[in-house]
Amino acid sequence: MACGTLTGPAKRPRRRSPACVLAALATSACTHGEPFAPAPLETRPPFATAFPRRLTFNPGMDVTPSVSADTLVFSRGEPQRADRDVCLAVLPVDGGVLAAQSCPHEGVADPRQDVWLEPTISPDRTQVAFVRQSGQPGATLPDTRALVLASRDRPDSARVVVPGTYDTGRGQTGNAFRHVSWLDGGTLRFLGGLEFYDAMSRDTVLVAYGVFRVDLSSGGPGLPVWEADALAYDTEADGILYVVPPSDPTAVYAVTTGGAPTLLARFGTTDASTLTGLTELAMADGVPVVIGTFQLPPPGGTSVQILMQDVGAGLQQKTLWSTGLPRRLAAVPGRRQVVAQIAAGGAPELWLLEVR
Repeated sequence: MACGTLTGPAKRPRRRSPACVLAALATSACTHGEPFAPAPLETRPPFATAFPRRLTFNPGMDVTPSVSADTLVFSRGEPQRADRDVCLAVLPVDGGVLAAQSCPHEGVADPRQDVWLEPTISPDRTQVAFVRQSGQPGATLPDTRALVLASRDRPDSARVVVPGTYDTGRGQTGNAFRHVSWLDGGTLRFLGGLEFYDAMSRDTVLVAYGVFRVDLSSGGPGLPVWEADALAYDTEADGILYVVPPSDPTAVYAVTTGGAPTLLARFGTTDASTLTGLTELAMADGVPVVIGTFQLPPPGGTSVQILMQDVGAGLQQKTLWSTGLPRRLAAVPGRRQVVAQIAAGGAPELWLLEVR
């Protein structure tokens, strides 16, 4: 079952899905039946202290990370099982041993592929929101999908927050969710859009409609409310929404409530390579960190890099990572660090990068 990606409206650029991957189960102290809650982090030290720091060591893939305080939560699959389910896993953000893992159907294999993606833990650390989808193994798209919310210790008993096909209120129909996050204890945000299978690239792609929020107080499935057009977005404790707009895909803007977007940073070419667009954004303690795609000079090809600009210090664009294929970013709150999903010659894994 394939998963979608990020792009933009109208004549929006498209890119392959950062979530169209499955993660393998690594040996750990956790079992499928354990509650989805971390063990004391001080008992699980990181394997290394240098940067960049590899956080996961699976033979398979780890994807769609998010960070709450000092806890990293991500999606982790089990390709050795017949149904290839994808679970949720918890790891100290500095690295170490898995603190917990929870899987669909308590890890019992069935004929369908059940996938849990885009997990994010609530500010009070009692709930987890994620994207739940299911389908036939090997299918290009899932049969069912929804944005769901569950008690943190029982992800398998989640309730639907937004159904898999939803009305955006702007004359569009959406069916996908990316970068799910908490605006506050009663509100979720996500990057919404329309996902479909592209026969030419043999992958799913997403036409991004923008950032949406959904009120959790109704207790049942609700309609998302549009906030801003975006190819990528992030927020910080200041409550400001930061976006990469489709109208200016190589720049980051700050969007305040009721105010006009304000340019924060513009990224440009490096050497002879031309920056064609930004596909991910993470705000690391005020510093915009992005994933940029570059068109290489003849004989051609593309390069994907992780870039930063310390706007407050007046520093210019700097490359944090230029090898392998980075697909996702998650900022560590209160630190100048990001967790990056990177495939470097094999399955995607998670790394901790220092922003400086």
